[in-house]
Amino acid sequence: MCCLFGCSSGEEDEDDKLISNVKEMEKNEYKLLAFQITYDKYKKATEKMLDKEFINKDDHIIFGYESKMYRGKDLVGVTQEEMTEMKKRVEEATGISIDKLKADTVEISQVYNDDNFKLKHVFVKETKKLEDDLQLYNYRKYWFKKIESTWKIIDISDYGTTSDFPKEERDEFEKFNGENIKYINKLDLMK
Repeated sequence: MCCLFGCSSGEEDEDDKLISNVKEMEKNEYKLLAFQITYDKYKKATEKMLDKEFINKDDHIIFGYESKMYRGKDLVGVTQEEMTEMKKRVEEATGISIDKLKADTVEISQVYNDDNFKLKHVFVKETKKLEDDLQLYNYRKYWFKKIESTWKIIDISDYGTTSDFPKEERDEFEKFNGENIKYINKLDLMK
């Protein structure tokens, strides 16, 4: 949005860094959920982008199977071999290949300024085609705040829905200040 009003090179560089951080978060999130990296590697790769006060994944459920839920703190110290074994057990318990759950497209928006609260936002939209022409949409909204001269992620909101729900229900992730969000970057999660 800043580019519409002519922003300085410094602000453009800042915004490029925020988009780069979102890409890095998304790739690491995918790798963790696909059992391709350990939780320890995930934390090491992402903690520099997060505010110290940010609610990390230590208390969030990462996955579950056989009536057991695994939070981030349950996965501290788990090796890659153990992660691979857990992936096999999850796939056996659910009958679903984890690798087939990857989104067909992942789009990242430009940076949006929230001048009222001195925040910046970047939106992510994942699309996965399901059967019968139904689309699954997963949205995330990254909240950035400048802390000690560095933009840090202070929150990530997420929302999932399908194409058969009213479009108005997706407006929080499709519109910003009444304008359509411009998803201008495509992300390949495999790179």
